Amino acid sequence: MTGVTTPILATTGKVMIDGTEIIGISNVKFGDKNVMKDVTVLGDLAKKNSPTIQDWSLTFDMIAQKSDAGQVKVRASKSAKTSKVYVVYISADMYYTCEGGYVETLDNTLGGAEELTKTSVTISSNGVATFTP
Repeated sequence: MTGVTTPILATTGKVMIDGTEIIGISNVKFGDKNVMKDVTVLGDLAKKNSPTIQDWSLTFDMIAQKSDAGQVKVRASKSAKTSKVYVVYISADMYYTCEGGYVETLDNTLGGAEELTKTSVTISSNGVATFTP
């Protein structure tokens, strides 16, 4: 082996909506993929595909907090059906800027006497995601 790897701690990550950090989140999953289109033509010796539309997705859980401005924006965006800009930080200087996304689902798990109320959030893409290394 020639190189040394330096893992990135999960505690350096965060998610922002329109410039406001969403507090109390966990289980963040961000997927960035291209939809492949078959471009095979007569005479090709193998099937050929080409990337066309970028399709990203974002899911996370948040512990419900009425006073958190980021969570308020998420819930308001769902109610108003508005597209928002999301920034997903993998570390302080490595992140994805997602130009538009709609809150697709808010699944609430109500806490019992000793449990916290949790909301699972799914964001669907409505624009490109740009990676900043």
